[in-house]
Amino acid sequence: MSHQDFWVDYLQRTNTNPNNWIFWLASDDQVFAPGMRDLFTNTEQSLEFHSDTVYVGPWAMRHEKPDELWNGNESALMGTWTSFPANGPIRLPLITWIGDQLSQPTYMQMSGSLIPFRNYLELSHGTPKKTGPMRIEMATATGTETKFVQELPQPISVVYGRSNSDRASYGNAARKEDWHLVRWLLRFAKANPTQWGNVMSLIAQQSIALSKRKVTKAPAPQEEWRVRGNTT
Repeated sequence: MSHQDFWVDYLQRTNTNPNNWIFWLASDDQVFAPGMRDLFTNTEQSLEFHSDTVYVGPWAMRHEKPDELWNGNESALMGTWTSFPANGPIRLPLITWIGDQLSQPTYMQMSGSLIPFRNYLELSHGTPKKTGPMRIEMATATGTETKFVQELPQPISVVYGRSNSDRASYGNAARKEDWHLVRWLLRFAKANPTQWGNVMSLIAQQSIALSKRKVTKAPAPQEEWRVRGNTT
């Protein structure tokens, strides 16, 4: 969290408006220029941004080996995946989207997201203080003024990874920090009283599912690879 706090403090000192959009790109990822260009020009892929919405994915992926940098064909097709239902809506209420990730769990990325700066301010300076990186995507999305999560028309980042990595293990490890997410969701509900029922229902569903797994010794749910398609 310290590197995120560094940039949040820097942007705050340089008078960044809380409503400005922040494009997050992880240090080992790459900007997908066609997606960025189409997003902000007058094309069919352009998008009208809403202040009560955060935008994530889809993500393009290039497969690399763990001990060397990727050096493949840049014009080759890249697979893309999504954190939204493969054949469902690409705009969901915030709590619905979070519940889907926790139950699935689809692996997602901060990289390739567009989120108002105010959400970063809340996470960096709010309470309870988040200390670890797990569930950072959902915690950052859960700003008090956020109502929806929406998928972008196409990727704006390329993620490098291994095709045989155990991505579901991320979800298993991330559950160690679910307590922070629960408290952050309660903070969200306090600021949005109409969401109390949805938040409590989500917490209850996840608690019941976790308790059942502990009693039956069943493994945690495995990731469904939600393929969105290919891009170049």
